[in-house]
Amino acid sequence: MNAKPYNSEDLIILTISCIYFSTVKKAIEKFELNYDNFKSNYIAYTSCAMSILLAANYIKKVSMKFMKKHSHIPWNKFIVLANTVVDSVNNLELDDLCKFVVEDAINVYDEMQRIRDIETVLSCQKYLNEYGGEDAGADLAFQKFIDKGLGL
Repeated sequence: MNAKPYNSEDLIILTISCIYFSTVKKAIEKFELNYDNFKSNYIAYTSCAMSILLAANYIKKVSMKFMKKHSHIPWNKFIVLANTVVDSVNNLELDDLCKFVVEDAINVYDEMQRIRDIETVLSCQKYLNEYGGEDAGADLAFQKFIDKGLGL
């Protein structure tokens, strides 16, 4: 079958963005980043800045329908921040970047991961319902387990 699952492009974009965001999360954890040490750690802030910039370039491609569905994610704030990252790093004006990394980055990453997981399950369920025929409900216990684990 050549049919695409629901929102497959948005899921791919979100997955790639999560990969870049995982670099930010790792930098926060590895360097124990906070307001005091962020600006003095060149490796940490350039790594975070580049990862945010790359993730935002993908997030800009997410459909408006998907953004509206998950409006609790600060999509626009993230994109605006990424647009200023290059200028901030070049001018060493890192306050906005520091604030985002220290206060919001891990929560945004975790929420994007959660949305990606839920959308993947919903995509598979819709695909099975539309194209699976009689075999689509073969493992109802597993589906209930997934639904319960994701709070659906």
